Order: sequence, then structure tokens, then C-alpha cells
Amino acid sequence: MIDSLPRYCLIVLLLLPLPAGCGGPEEGPSEAGKESPAGDSVAARAGDRIIIQVGGVPVRVRVSQTPQEKERGLMFTEQLPADEGMLFVFESQHRPAFWMKNTPIDLDLAFIDGRGRIVEICHMEALDEETIHRSRHPALYALEVNAGWFREHGIAVGDEVRF
Repeated sequence: MIDSLPRYCLIVLLLLPLPAGCGGPEEGPSEAGKESPAGDSVAARAGDRIIIQVGGVPVRVRVSQTPQEKERGLMFTEQLPADEGMLFVFESQHRPAFWMKNTPIDLDLAFIDGRGRIVEICHMEALDEETIHRSRHPALYALEVNAGWFREHGIAVGDEVRF
């Protein structure tokens, strides 16, 4: 029993969804080619930039799919162009968590479900390492943009995101 204790502890530690950077590390393998809610393919390689429609408004996003990209998120980003952001693609719907470690700009975050609907929008303060922003609803995607972007474009919970 004592011999199995360290292995058990390691398994438990590996399963804990702890946040890191702007995105959380709990996501799995890449999802290039994953079918989006709109029936189109999110056929971007990790790190590619694509244009998506958020409530009918175009935004250019860098796709973050690998665990390393999700962990880094927008860390160390000093400036984000007005209509750009980062799209996090998860392996399955769950309640992802984000924080603002080493992220020197304020951001807004939308959690998006598997149907392509925004289920929650939250504001994240620059360099706030204490607040964990965990979705209250299952999400398959998360979108980070400059603070105020959703409000400025009239985007709200329930709006559709098309890939």
C-alpha cells in the first residue's frame, strides 16, 4: 500500500485543473480540423491566425490549441490590436479556468459552448494573479480580446460565434 501511495498522489496531481497564464493547462491534444458549431472546420494549425465572426463582427484571432500555447495565452503581450484576440480550442466541453499571470493588459473573455453560443463574458484585470475566471457553464472555446471589445460591439451572452 505504501509503495502505491506516490503513484496515486502523482495521478491526483496530474488530474487537478490548475490555471496557468491566460489559459488553463487542463486541455488535451490539438484539435486541428475539429468541426465547429457552424459546420465549418476550425482547420487552423496551432498558432495560425484566422478570422471569426462574433455576433456578426469580424475579429482576427490566433488559435491556441496545444497545452503550451494555452498555458502561455497572452502572457507578456503589451498591446493587442483593436480587432484581434486569441481563440482557445479545447478537446471537449468543460468549465475552463483562466487567470492573468504575466499579462500586462486588461482583457475580456468569452466562454463559448459547443453550439457556438457565448455562455459567459467576464472582464480580467492586468496582472491579477489572485482571481481565477472559471466558466460557470461548459465551454468548448474561449475568446480573449481587449477589455471593452464586447461592449463596444454590442456583443452579449447568447450571441453566435462562427468559425
